[in-house]
Amino acid sequence: MLTAIIVAAGSSERMGFDKLFALVSGKPVIAHTIAAFERTDCIDEIILVGRADSLGELRKIIGQPTKVKQVVAGGAERSDSVRAGLDHLNPKSDFVAVHDAARPLVTPEKITRVFEVCRTTGGAATLAEPINDTLKRGYRRSCRGRASRPQSRLGSESRFQFQDHLPARSADGRIRSETTSGE
Repeated sequence: MLTAIIVAAGSSERMGFDKLFALVSGKPVIAHTIAAFERTDCIDEIILVGRADSLGELRKIIGQPTKVKQVVAGGAERSDSVRAGLDHLNPKSDFVAVHDAARPLVTPEKITRVFEVCRTTGGAATLAEPINDTLKRGYRRSCRGRASRPQSRLGSESRFQFQDHLPARSADGRIRSETTSGE
């Protein structure tokens, strides 16, 4: 069983407004993210983790029928929010996918591809895609030449086998940062 934890508890401080509820093609950003996971055959359930003050708004966005089984409050840090999602996992869940709600361009094909790698290797996987942009190396606001190719961009999508994740908690119960991807 594969459970997706969609983390939507950020403060959007840098944006100056809540980017998750910004409209893109007539729908909130988070609705696009949820829809990608809803359309993915290998996803059995979704746990949506949001800020305590936005849970009502998040529930309004969820369609019916839905794979979203729970909408729960997150914490002050991303790791706290991931932990909140893990605390609500179905005991039958073998694999967990963690995704940043503010990344709506993920596709069912990408979700499935990463899950298949995770499933066949029995471990963890993160989506990495080639960068087609020209990258420059900089130092103190000056260009120092081109970055060598090939380069890859790591997404915020992480999947891991749940049993392998349990020992990756620190003594205080917080998830160690190398287990989840973040920015």
